[in-house]
Amino acid sequence: MIKFLALSIGIATLPLSQKINEVSSYNIPSTSYTWNFKNTITTNPFEAVKQVPQTPEQLKQSNWYTNAMQNIEQSEYHFKWEEKLSAYCTPNRKQNLRFFYNKEGFSVEPRTTKIPLENYDVTVREEDKAYNYLPNWKVELKLDKNQVGKGFWKTTDNKAEYITDNITVQYINGKEGMRQNFIVQKPMQNSDELNINFNIQTKLKTVLHADKLQFYHKKTNVLNYEDLKVWDANGKILSASFLKSKKGNYSVHVNTQDALYPITIDPLSTTPSAFIESNQANARLGNAVASAGDVNSDGYSDIIVGAAEYDNGQVDEGAAFIYHGSSTGVSTTPIVTLECNQAVARMGVAVASAGDINGDGF
Repeated sequence: MIKFLALSIGIATLPLSQKINEVSSYNIPSTSYTWNFKNTITTNPFEAVKQVPQTPEQLKQSNWYTNAMQNIEQSEYHFKWEEKLSAYCTPNRKQNLRFFYNKEGFSVEPRTTKIPLENYDVTVREEDKAYNYLPNWKVELKLDKNQVGKGFWKTTDNKAEYITDNITVQYINGKEGMRQNFIVQKPMQNSDELNINFNIQTKLKTVLHADKLQFYHKKTNVLNYEDLKVWDANGKILSASFLKSKKGNYSVHVNTQDALYPITIDPLSTTPSAFIESNQANARLGNAVASAGDVNSDGYSDIIVGAAEYDNGQVDEGAAFIYHGSSTGVSTTPIVTLECNQAVARMGVAVASAGDINGDGF
């Protein structure tokens, strides 16, 4: 069989060999040609390319690092199931809060009570760091289970929903705070009003306002349940307010006249944007507060705060402090301190913007 194959190949190439002999019979010059070839390849094409490792500073300046840090930062606000507590949990670094959620509602407490006074480098020893210690507290907001009904959870990243036939209780955790929405599918009372009932359990002092609830540890406002907004299916804004019926029991009261369901109720849990303190006992800082206008012409409103019994050399001389506003909120360090240096003058018992008195544009 092998011999037969070799013979076949020989026969098949016979015509080509004849043509080659014919070409070789012509008078072709025997001049030789030389081509100069220079090898420009400096690496072995069959060898894997070696990557030069980047320095930490190069990594920090790369898009990869920026994207990675953004993903880590965003993931901190995502809902996670805590098996031991049988509840969902979300930390909120920006507001320094930690939330826990179950079918009854949510609870909130400080994320940490130990706050470093500055952003220390990793090389700074723990004993060389200074901290501000915050009070520890807890607030529980429990919904009326008969009103809400039984449902199921649906979570996606920083958003969770407890869905029932009557109400969808929606939680959205972001840098501005934790937003709790009530999406009411149908009327729950035989009248032109809607009441979402809840109970608050806390050792903090609770202060009721029409549009918000404030929580105080001693004299310090540590938490707000505020920014109350209500609208119907057509986007029509509805009148709403917080009400208190008896100790610990509250409700969101909504006027639903001519409203189209579903109705969305939208309050926000957050911490105050800034703490302004005099660090002096009985100074009464904040007994008077007013807008100072834009004192430094940076496009942001500034505030003036009175402290009627502030001492700085004279007893109860009083003072007024001006704080600059900015894109990140109000500064906690006064840019101007106004004093009269007269004992018992109580300067700052009332404050207000005087406007541009001398017409210089400030």
